[in-house]
Amino acid sequence: MIIFSFILFTFNIVNIDGARTKQCSVLELPKHGFFFSGYCKQVPGSLCGLGCLTGYRLVNGDSFRECRQDGTWSGREPKCEEIRCSTLKIHPRVIQECLPQQNNTEYKFGTKCRAKCNETGYRLVGPRVRECVVMGRWTGYEQFCIIGAETTSLVMSSTTSTPDLATTPKYLDYSNYALHINNNDTGVTLTYFNSTEFTIIVWFYLENNTKANIISLKQNNDGTLFELNIQEGRLAVYHSRRNQTNSTTTIYANIPIDKWIHFTWTYSNRNQQSNLYIDGARQQSIDFGVMSLDFESK
Repeated sequence: MIIFSFILFTFNIVNIDGARTKQCSVLELPKHGFFFSGYCKQVPGSLCGLGCLTGYRLVNGDSFRECRQDGTWSGREPKCEEIRCSTLKIHPRVIQECLPQQNNTEYKFGTKCRAKCNETGYRLVGPRVRECVVMGRWTGYEQFCIIGAETTSLVMSSTTSTPDLATTPKYLDYSNYALHINNNDTGVTLTYFNSTEFTIIVWFYLENNTKANIISLKQNNDGTLFELNIQEGRLAVYHSRRNQTNSTTTIYANIPIDKWIHFTWTYSNRNQQSNLYIDGARQQSIDFGVMSLDFESK
């Protein structure tokens, strides 16, 4: 009788211990997925990390799952979804040539689209190539075609400081120069230079409706020839007048706040005209014949 009770007690302990060490089922990988460690254990307490191959992203589930004491996996079973970018917004006169070629309205990860203008006499403003990258987003920003011959651009490094430029080529591209404008910011400051024509491009983000400068063109004596600024949420152009001591400030379009704005300023000595563009749309032509910008031919 004593022997029988001992055997029964031992049998119960084994059953209890077996329940505690119950293994989980094999964790199935999603299609195009992989385990971070290369494998996944099935014993309670095991933590398995899952990822997706290049060109895919994890959706509708958890990237880490744990084998619980009751033999079940925590979390939800994920899927690997192919990364795709939406169709690029194309502005008038802009042509996009994308490789590899695709027939659908969304583009696969790694697709590169090259932009150009479809008419002679227009210049592309913005990056020539945009690529569909991780998270289904395009690199770069929207491109525009504006009047003017193609020229070589000088790309500035991304920065939040304000530069003073002693020399200026014909085409200054500040597309990678992010002006996050706050109250009384000085923006981009240019010293006097000689050029028959030029184009200056910059992105800026208006934090609020307070006054701030975007571009200033200074004389050698530190006087201001031309200044583009924001006044109470509106674009304003300040310039000195030819053969006069007084200056003029002209107020133009409203500028939205909390939004990145693409700005272009072009100048041509041939007709003494300058154009201001916001997001590719021309805002105003300025007659530089009344201004004291006496640029000389090189």
